[in-house]
Amino acid sequence: MDLNLGSIIPLAISIFSFFISLYALYRSRNSEIFSLRQRVLIESQKAKSSWYYLRRENDSVLHKTAVDSSIPPQLKTLISEFLQEHGEFIENSIKDACALADDVYKNIEKFNQKKCYRYLRFLEPGAEILARNQGESKRRVNEMIEAYQAKVSESGSVQTT
Repeated sequence: MDLNLGSIIPLAISIFSFFISLYALYRSRNSEIFSLRQRVLIESQKAKSSWYYLRRENDSVLHKTAVDSSIPPQLKTLISEFLQEHGEFIENSIKDACALADDVYKNIEKFNQKKCYRYLRFLEPGAEILARNQGESKRRVNEMIEAYQAKVSESGSVQTT
């Protein structure tokens, strides 16, 4: 086996460049996983804050309904019950979102690429649904008031006829 300096130098350079490319690949993969982990953290916190926003909105509508003197007492009771039940649902959802966000925060270093994508597939559509549900409590209360007014005006027109 005849090894001369002319064949060892190109071999050493190719091995060295191979290790440099492996290092660059490892670094880019680590930065990709880091950015995925950050996205998971952000999405979990976004879901949590969206549920808190819905709770504030529900409480605000509940308070406005309670102090509105133009709403009849029996309708106020009906709306109040609806909003309180909705508030209980929101509270349970907040507990779930907090548990998820805490779990993500505590275990994010253990997340691999597959787990990050699985969480993102779960979190991203949920955040979109929450964004669409903003204003839902107020809309439902307005529908209840309009339905009640329509019923009252219908029964009033029947009595006058």
